[in-house]
Amino acid sequence: MHRCSIKLDNYTYSIVLPYCDFEFGKQVHAEVVKVFPLLDEFLGTNLLRMYSGVRDITKKLFDEMPRRDLVTWNALICCYSKCGMGDVGVELFRQMGVEGVVVDDYTYAIVLNEFAYRSQVFKAMQVY
Repeated sequence: MHRCSIKLDNYTYSIVLPYCDFEFGKQVHAEVVKVFPLLDEFLGTNLLRMYSGVRDITKKLFDEMPRRDLVTWNALICCYSKCGMGDVGVELFRQMGVEGVVVDDYTYAIVLNEFAYRSQVFKAMQVY
């Protein structure tokens, strides 16, 4: 598409990101930053997923997003859970409530799975 001088939009980048290995994904991210100084929820969420194992980058991306939707929050919580930092994910879950973000079944599933993994059934019951 670059060779054909086709201008890429946020949806094109969002479609490409899940298929990138980490190194190529970083190159795509560098290009995205040049084209889109502010990330929308769709593109930002896909970047979060790409960087899911790199804690500092995912939180920085999340914090820089001007708007975050439920899918973005869920992706961030899932990223922390996957890299063994579910306690941070649980704290983010609590922060969602403070910020008035309405959670869904997927959010509960991520958080409850984290409690089950840590054998903390009583804490899981407090989530509901």
